[in-house]
Amino acid sequence: MVEELDGITELLLKYLSGKPLDEQEKLRLQRWLEASPDNALLLEQMRREKWVDEGRQIGRVDKEKIWAPVAAHIEAQQPKPVRNRIWYRYAAAAAILLFLFGVEIFVVRQPPINYPILKNKLAVPGGQTSQLQLPDGTRVWINSGSSLEYPAVFTGESREVILDGEAYFEVTQDANHPFRVRANDQIVTVLGTSFNIRSYSVEHSVHTTLATGKVSVTRGSKTIDLKPGQQARTDRENIEITVINHMNIDGILSWKKGYFHFDDMDIPSAVYELARWYHIDVDIKKGIPDGPLITGNIQRSIPLDSLVENLNLLRKDLHIKLTGKKMTVTP
Repeated sequence: MVEELDGITELLLKYLSGKPLDEQEKLRLQRWLEASPDNALLLEQMRREKWVDEGRQIGRVDKEKIWAPVAAHIEAQQPKPVRNRIWYRYAAAAAILLFLFGVEIFVVRQPPINYPILKNKLAVPGGQTSQLQLPDGTRVWINSGSSLEYPAVFTGESREVILDGEAYFEVTQDANHPFRVRANDQIVTVLGTSFNIRSYSVEHSVHTTLATGKVSVTRGSKTIDLKPGQQARTDRENIEITVINHMNIDGILSWKKGYFHFDDMDIPSAVYELARWYHIDVDIKKGIPDGPLITGNIQRSIPLDSLVENLNLLRKDLHIKLTGKKMTVTP
């Protein structure tokens, strides 16, 4: 492990001190972060705990002498829970970084460091969902036809990501660094909670549904707080925020379990949901009736032609036609 950190130490110190990285250094840091989730967690922990500040003194020490007691300490802690073992790994790695080149860390009163931001973007194609763990430990489930933009390491006073589409978040609690999701013109702010956001550009509104904890939803100058079981709906054409009580959380999160759930969707939204999953084009004619397409859950594994056949049997007031990779819906 000493040898592995030896090769990346100077780059990490440069990054954490706020110095600009050239393109080759950015690529090297990015590859190191992507090599293991532990690497991103380690760097985030170092930043938050202020292992490195602007004041530094450089000297030389015996790396093996420093590493020996650290390794022994980690070995002694092996029977403990995984979360504790990860912390000792942080401490060990940080100790090596602090002493590898004789680095002595002390606090100096200077303006906050502006760290270079390395951004990632995960785009999920039709017919698939994806799971992701962010650098702070937050877990995200991303629905088909959606994308999430996030930094390699969270910096500054808040943790911010950008969502286009639908995702469910289980946010790691950090009272000093609020977690924020930007979805079009809406901002959802949380400290530690679980919630679902549906924000597809083809739909007229953004739906934020709270499963546990507490979130605030901001649109323009208006902000509202949600309680578990509530949903905030914001229309793209105005700044009004509507709150709906007693939402069916299991139904809203059914996409995580491999089901369609159309109870709370109008027909166009349901059709676009099918289009994203089956990766097809749609043409919705005027005069479509109000209300949901159908009620209940449908498995996403069902073949599209079988689904269209069943929908035509259930909805006599609609005609759904599938031609190649295009679905046409007429009244």
